[in-house]
Amino acid sequence: MKQQGSISRHAWLKTARWTLLLLGLLLGNLAQAATDYFFHPSSEDLPAGCKKDDGHSYSCGVLTLAEDDTITLGGLKPVTITFSGAFTTGASNLINASGAVDDLKLITNGALTLGANTRLNANVVGTAAVTLDEDVTVDGAISTGAGAVTVGSRSTVGGGISTGAGVVTLLASATLGGGITTEDGGITVGNQSSVGGAITSTGAGVVWLWEKVEVAGGVSTVTGGITVKDQSRVCGSISITGAGVVVLTTNIKVGGSVITQVGAITIGTGSTVGNDVISGGVITLTGLLTGLLVGGNVSSIGAGAITTTTTSIGGNVSSGAGVITLTNSQVRGTVTSDVAIVKTGGSVGDINLVINIPSACSAVVVGDIHHFEISAPASGLTCNPLDVTVKACLNETCDLYTDSITAQAQITQGVTTNSQTQTFTGGSQVYALRAGTFGEAFLSMASSTPAASAQTLCSIGSNALSSNCTLQMVESGFVLFDSQTGSSLIPNHIAGRTTLDDVWVRAVKSDPADPLRCIPGFSEKSERMVGFASDYINPAPTDLVGSPKLKVNDVEISNISSAFTLVPLDFNAQAEAPIRLFYPDAGKLSLSLRYEDKEADTGLVMTSTGNTFVVRPYGLCLYSDTTNSSCLLGDANCSVFVPAGDPFDLSVKAVAWEAGADTDFCSVKAVTPNYRQSGITLTSSLVAPDSGSSGILGETNVDIVFGDAGEKTHTNQTISEVGVFTITANPPNYLDGPAVGDSNGDGVIDKVSTSANIGRFIPAYLDVVGSASLTPSCGPFSYQGQPMGFAAGQAPRLQVSGHNRAGVVTTNYDRGDFWRLNAPERSQYTSVTGVASFDQGYVVGPPVVPARLQEVDITQSEYLDDLATEGNGIRIARWSDQQLWYLPAVTPTIDDRPFQALVSLNVSAAALTDEDGVCYTHGNKDSGAACADYFADADPLTVREPGFGGSEVRLGRLRIGNAHGSELQALNLPLTIETWQAKATGSAFVREGLDNCSAGVLGDPVLDGFSGQLAAGETTPSVVGPSAGVGQLGLTAPGAGKTGSVRVHFAGGPSPALPPTWLDFDWNGTGREAAQGIATFGIYSGPTPLIFRRELYR
Repeated sequence: MKQQGSISRHAWLKTARWTLLLLGLLLGNLAQAATDYFFHPSSEDLPAGCKKDDGHSYSCGVLTLAEDDTITLGGLKPVTITFSGAFTTGASNLINASGAVDDLKLITNGALTLGANTRLNANVVGTAAVTLDEDVTVDGAISTGAGAVTVGSRSTVGGGISTGAGVVTLLASATLGGGITTEDGGITVGNQSSVGGAITSTGAGVVWLWEKVEVAGGVSTVTGGITVKDQSRVCGSISITGAGVVVLTTNIKVGGSVITQVGAITIGTGSTVGNDVISGGVITLTGLLTGLLVGGNVSSIGAGAITTTTTSIGGNVSSGAGVITLTNSQVRGTVTSDVAIVKTGGSVGDINLVINIPSACSAVVVGDIHHFEISAPASGLTCNPLDVTVKACLNETCDLYTDSITAQAQITQGVTTNSQTQTFTGGSQVYALRAGTFGEAFLSMASSTPAASAQTLCSIGSNALSSNCTLQMVESGFVLFDSQTGSSLIPNHIAGRTTLDDVWVRAVKSDPADPLRCIPGFSEKSERMVGFASDYINPAPTDLVGSPKLKVNDVEISNISSAFTLVPLDFNAQAEAPIRLFYPDAGKLSLSLRYEDKEADTGLVMTSTGNTFVVRPYGLCLYSDTTNSSCLLGDANCSVFVPAGDPFDLSVKAVAWEAGADTDFCSVKAVTPNYRQSGITLTSSLVAPDSGSSGILGETNVDIVFGDAGEKTHTNQTISEVGVFTITANPPNYLDGPAVGDSNGDGVIDKVSTSANIGRFIPAYLDVVGSASLTPSCGPFSYQGQPMGFAAGQAPRLQVSGHNRAGVVTTNYDRGDFWRLNAPERSQYTSVTGVASFDQGYVVGPPVVPARLQEVDITQSEYLDDLATEGNGIRIARWSDQQLWYLPAVTPTIDDRPFQALVSLNVSAAALTDEDGVCYTHGNKDSGAACADYFADADPLTVREPGFGGSEVRLGRLRIGNAHGSELQALNLPLTIETWQAKATGSAFVREGLDNCSAGVLGDPVLDGFSGQLAAGETTPSVVGPSAGVGQLGLTAPGAGKTGSVRVHFAGGPSPALPPTWLDFDWNGTGREAAQGIATFGIYSGPTPLIFRRELYR
C-alpha cells in the first residue's frame, strides 16, 4: 500500500531524466559556443599564440580553431598572417568570408588542414601539406613548397594549385578555378571534378583523371604516365616530353593533340582527338563500338606500330619503322610505312571525308561572363571599318574571362545593323564594324557563348565607362594607322622613347560615287597645319601626378581636347603623313586631330578623336636601400645583409626608357610617376649557393597605386633562405596594352625586371641537438673507475642546423662556404645523474675535490663528410675515441649503490657562434636573443637538453681470501668479486654474479713476501675463474720441511699493466689498493674454541 504524500519511483525517474536532459542541452550549448576572432591593429581578440607584427601582418604559432569559429579582418588591407606551425580549423569555420581574396594571404610553415564546410577567402602560400575536408571553399590559390595537397569531395578552390614536391589529389566532385602544377609529384583528379586550367607535372609524376573529369587546359608531364578514364574532357593537348605512356579509356574528348616522346598511346572507343596523335612508341586506336575520331595526323616517330580499328582520321598516317594495321578505318590523307601496311576494309585518301569533332571544351565552365566592355573612338568614318576592342569580364572590375568565347558585336544606325562574330580566348578581341551613314551609331553585343549576365559598358573616345555606347560617323577625317601592322590603332609604346615613323596619319573622305569607299582627303602632296590635342584617360586628369605632355614631331601639344596645337605635317600624294610620338610618363591617352581648310575657304573640316593608346614604362627597377643589400660578387664572400626571415626594404620603381640602359633599369633616372598597376607578382631566384633553394618571399605581390608616384617600397619584405638572390617583378598586361618589359609589344617580356644581387642572407639563429650513448664495459654494467666507451655509431655528436626567423630550417646554410661555423670544441663532460656526490664538478679548494666523472682523452670534433645530405641545412660534428669513467668511492655510501650513468655534452656559446655572429639561442627565435651554452641539466624542472647514458655503474672490489695447511698439500685461496648493493638493513658488498670481464684482465698471480723455510720457486700458482663472481687461486705443495708463508696478488693483464684499479678497495684505511691474500704452509692449529665471532665489512 502506497504511503500518503510519497512520490512513486516511476515519477521520480521520469523527473530525473528530464532534468538531466535539460542540463545536458544547456551544457552542450555552452560547450559549442563559437569564437569570433578580429584581426585588427587595435584588436585584443586574437587567438592564443598570435600577435600583431604591424598594421598589415600578424604571426601565429600552432593554431587550432573550434567548430564555427570565425576570423574577420579590419584596418589596413591586404593582411598577411604567418603561421610558424600547423594551422587547423574545425568544421564550418568562416575566415575572411565577407572580404576579397586579395585582402588576406596565409603563409603556413606547418600543415594546413581545413575542416568540413569551412570558407577561406584568401591566397595560401605554404611549405608543408595542405588538406581540405569535404565541402570546403577556398576562394584564392594554393601554393606550397613541399607537401601533398588534398582537396576533399565537393570542395572548391577559386584559383590554381601548385606544389614544389608533393602529390595533388582532388576527390570526387571537386572544383578548381585554375590549373594544377607540381614540380615532383603525381596528380589525381577524382570523378566528376573540374579543373579550370592546365594540369602540369614538371618532374616525375603520374597524372590520373577519373571518370567525367573536365579540364579547361592541357595535361602534361615530363616523366610519368597519363591515364584518363571514361567520359572525361581535356580542352587542350595531352603530352609527355619524357618517358611515359598515355591511356585514354573510352568516350574521352581531347581538344588538342596527344603526344609522347617515348611511350605508347592507347585510345578507346567513343573518343575524339581534335588534332594529332604522335608517339615515339606504339599507337593503338580502338573504336569498336562507337568509333573513334582524330582530326589531324597519326604518326609514330620511333619504331612503334600503329593499329586502328573503326577509326576516322582527318590527316595522314605514318610510321618510320613499324607496321601499320588499319581495320574498318577511314583516312583522309596518305598512309606510309617503311615496313608494311595491312588494310582491312575502310578507305585511304578519301578527300571527301569530313570529320566533325565536337568541342572538348564545351562542358568546361571556368566562370560566368559578367559583362562586356567596348572601347571605341569618339567618331568613325563612313567609308572605313571602325576598329573597336571588346573585353569579356568575369566581374565588375573586369578581370578577364580567358576561356574560349564566341561573341557577336554589332553597330546600329536606325534600322541598319552590321555585325561581326568571332571566337577568341584571352579575354580581349578587336572587331572591325562598318556603319556607312553620316550621323550617330550605337555599339552593342548581340550575343555570346557563354552569355553575359550584366549590361555592356562602353568607353567612347576619352569618356569613362558607361552605358552610353553612341558615337558619331563622319564622311571625312583622319585615320591613324600602324605602318608595321596596318592596324588602324595607334601602337602602344614605351615611356621616354620616340616612336620611329611607324605611326601615320591618313586624310580620307567618302567617294561620292561609292560612299563606302575611302579616297584621299587631299588631292596633292603638301604641307598642312594639323591641330593636335591629347586627353588623359588613365590616370584621369584629376589623379595625375605633375603635368606630363605628349609631343608630336617634337612639338609639345595641348592636353585639353578642345584646344589644339598646330603641327606641320608633310602629306604625300596619298594624303598620308608620318608622325612621331613621345611621352615621358606612363598611362592611357587619347589623341585628337583637327584640320580646317581656311585658305581655300572650302569649309572642309577633318577630325579624328578617341584614338587611344597606352604608354608603358620601359621596365621596373627593383632595389633595396637597406644597408649591405648589394652583393656584387654573388657568393659567400659578400657582407652580411639580414637574417633569413627578417624584414628588409624592397622598392619597385617604374622607369622610362633611356639610351644605353638596356635591362639595367636602376641606372635610369626618369621615373614614370603616373604608373599604377596591381597584381605585380614577385619571385626570388637563387644566385648562390649552387643547387640550393630559391626560398619563399614574404611579400609576393606589389600594388603600385595612387600616391606612390610610380614607386612602391615594401618595408617588411623577407626571404626564407640563406644565400644570395635576385628578385624579379612579373607585371601583368598594363591597362589595354602589353606588359612592362615587353619592348616590342609582341607579348614576350624580353626585358625582365630583375634586381641586382641581394644578400648575403644568413640564418637567424642556430639550433643544436646532441646525442650519444655509452656502452657497458662489463656485461650489463660498468664499474666505478672502469673506462666506458660509446656504443657503435653512438659516439658523441652535435647536430647543428640554421633556421630562419620563423623557425624553419635554412637548407642553403650547409652548402659550400655559406656554412660559417667551425667544428665546435666541447667543454668538460659533466654528470647529471641527479645524485650530488656524482654530479659534483672539480672544486679548486681548499680542499681540492676532483670531479667524480672523468674522461680518458679530450679530442677536437670534426664534421662528418656527408655530401649525400648537403642541402638539408644541417651538419654533424662528432668526437671519436672517447672514454668516460666515474672516480670510485674510497668509503662507500648509499650513493654508491648501482646507478644509471647520465652525462651532459657541454658546448659553450662561443663555440656555437659562427663567423657572422649567428649562434645557438636555445630555441629563442626572437631577434636579439642571447647566445646560449648547450648543456644538460639534472633538475627535471629546469631541463635544457637531454643527457646521455647507456650503462649502469656499480662500485666493485676483488677479495682474495687467506689459506693455511700442510706443506705436503696444495692450498686454494678463494677469489670473490663483489659489488656494493642495497640490503634490507642498509648497503653491503655482495658477490657479483654478472661480472664477465674481470677474469681476462686480472693477469697472472704474483707471489712475494716469502717467510720461514719457504722460498721463491718452491710453490707454483694457478687460477680458476673467477666466473659469476667466484674463483680460486691454487698453490702447489712446496714439500717436506718447506714451511712458511707467501703473499699472493695479481700482476694485471697486458693492458693496463697493473691489475684493474676498479677492483681495488681501502682494505687498511689508507686508501684504495689491490687485493692480496696470505698462504701459510706447515701449520695446523686444530679447532679453535670460539668465544665470540663478528664479521666486519669495510
